[in-house]
Amino acid sequence: MSAGAGLGVVLQIVFTPVLSRIYSPEVYGHFAVYNLLLDHFVMFVGLALTDALLVPKKMQDFYALAKTIIYSTLIGLVLFIAVLALFKDRIFGQFFNITNVSWYLFLIPGGILYALHQIFSAWNIRFKKFSKNARAIFLSNFISRLFALVFGLFNPSALAFVGSAVSGQLFSLPFLAGSKMLKVIFGNFKRLSLKSLGQVLVDYKQYPLYIFPGNFMNRFSHSIPIWVLGLYFSPSKIGVYFFAVNLLNLPLNVIGNALRPVFLQKAFELRNNRKRLQQMTKEVFYRLFFIGIPFLLILIIFGDLLFQVIFGDDWIESGLIASILATGFFFQLISSPLSGLRRVLNKEREEFILQIFFVVIRSTMFIYAFFDSNFIHLVIFYGIINTLIYIVNTVDNFRLVGASLLKISLIILITIVFISSILAFKFQ
Repeated sequence: MSAGAGLGVVLQIVFTPVLSRIYSPEVYGHFAVYNLLLDHFVMFVGLALTDALLVPKKMQDFYALAKTIIYSTLIGLVLFIAVLALFKDRIFGQFFNITNVSWYLFLIPGGILYALHQIFSAWNIRFKKFSKNARAIFLSNFISRLFALVFGLFNPSALAFVGSAVSGQLFSLPFLAGSKMLKVIFGNFKRLSLKSLGQVLVDYKQYPLYIFPGNFMNRFSHSIPIWVLGLYFSPSKIGVYFFAVNLLNLPLNVIGNALRPVFLQKAFELRNNRKRLQQMTKEVFYRLFFIGIPFLLILIIFGDLLFQVIFGDDWIESGLIASILATGFFFQLISSPLSGLRRVLNKEREEFILQIFFVVIRSTMFIYAFFDSNFIHLVIFYGIINTLIYIVNTVDNFRLVGASLLKISLIILITIVFISSILAFKFQ
């Protein structure tokens, strides 16, 4: 994990207990919907071309690719906002049960800034200026939370919360880019013709054609709970779910994402030595298993109480959700670094098929919610299928390296039986 991301986690730990007492679950629900739309539609109009930013060998090709991304983002967002302006009440009302949407215009600057951050981050990586990226991530997190705190004291609304996030992106951009970089990039933009932009789409057509569908499916798969909660429940329910998931992601961000690049690098080195690769995979599994177990038990047993004490009475339900979903996130923590094995072993087709399976499994939430309107029952159902997904992912990674599946399956089975017993006793 980068220094900026690590400091971002620290900021989240420091600010969240304060912000949770200022903003209501409904506001967090609005913010979750904003993040969902921003992520989906910026990714959709970008066509996965941002994934290609590190590929061009010539800087002129990098400029052309960056300009294509900005143009497609601008055009796509303007069209999207035009549709929202005409049908926002129907769209937000039917899909998210939101009747008063004061923040939707923030999707335009938010989308543009999102694309610019990706472009300038890729530029810094090309020139090994990692400290600039770390500084920008920290400043974006700090400014957005500071603004949310200040604005919230006067007007704790969704508009203030979303506006604070956009402010963080805006004021951190100069530190990410720098005046010299801005002059170089935008100076080159002026000299790029439409022909050169068209050539970019031809040269990198594999990204929108092959990489984009898999990426979008993966993002959509993880966002299905918010779509389901939006259709059948109130923004407050989206908010308590979003709050719990954000905090459950902290160990994943701190541990899983820190270990993933190291594991990938070593796995690439060992891909022709299957025995050593198998041994390293086992070591990572056991290390993450024993690191995660104490946190899992604490969350399952004391989750609702901890959330009440730390974040306030409004978030007891979030603690309950965290208790229910913790097992799935535990196996996600374990499988996160191991998932890179398919890339190492050239099993991208298997990865794509697995993502389709995950989307189908998670989509059963729509059917379940139609027949059972109980919110906690739906969360339990999602917790079960999410746990199943990451268990399948973990076991399949052991299959890829040729390891015996009996021992790992027994460990997982014993863990599930033990955790299920605790949860059954808690919710009886």
